Amino acid sequence: HAHNFSTFPIDYRFRTIRLYEEQKEYKIKDEELKHLKIQFAEKKSKELTFRSKVQERLKYQQFLHGVVETYPDSFHEIKDILARFRTLQDNSADLAQRRRVNHTLTTTLQADLADLINGGASSLLHHNNEVASLRKRLEAATLLNLDARTQEDRIAMDSCDRVLGIGEVFTSVQNLLERLEKRSMYLKRKNDESRRKKHARQAGGWTLTTVRRYDSSGSATVLESAQALESLEDIATYIEDYQNIISMSV
Repeated sequence: HAHNFSTFPIDYRFRTIRLYEEQKEYKIKDEELKHLKIQFAEKKSKELTFRSKVQERLKYQQFLHGVVETYPDSFHEIKDILARFRTLQDNSADLAQRRRVNHTLTTTLQADLADLINGGASSLLHHNNEVASLRKRLEAATLLNLDARTQEDRIAMDSCDRVLGIGEVFTSVQNLLERLEKRSMYLKRKNDESRRKKHARQAGGWTLTTVRRYDSSGSATVLESAQALESLEDIATYIEDYQNIISMSV
């Protein structure tokens, strides 16, 4: 089916060109027939005129022939006139023969044209049916093409949505990574600071336990509470980012 569909426009164009050439040939034959009919009518009119003149001159020739027979030595010009008449009579016979040939040719051309018109009408009807069938196939192929384009557009839109969703996931993961790196650096600084303070206190004879035990202002308890709250906020942020990633990947 795919191969037939791919050659469909070529077949349709070839048949259209062939139909156009046949119609062009019909028009040429029709013009030739009209021209021959005009020539036939003109020659027939000339023949009627010539026959009328011949009849008139035939009467005149009979009269002159009688005069020549009656007075052979008195009218020498009449012999020349009679000779000219015989020449014209031969020309008339030649024209009559040509008219018969032209009439036969015209009759043959009329018969050929009639056969060509009848065959052309049948061929034209057949081609019209083929064109109608090809047009239906073209409409069906157009609908299939539209459906395919619609599906392609839908797939492209879905792909774009998925790409956008993946991009948002990557962005959230990147944000989460940056926060983890910042948190890691912060904890590292806190640990380094705690180590330095611990070493300093140990060098001065005090320990963290001693400070917490004898610090009546409660600063150790406040510091531990602040660190716990900050850790809880970081955990809440991580959970929110994780939920966003889960919702976007669904």
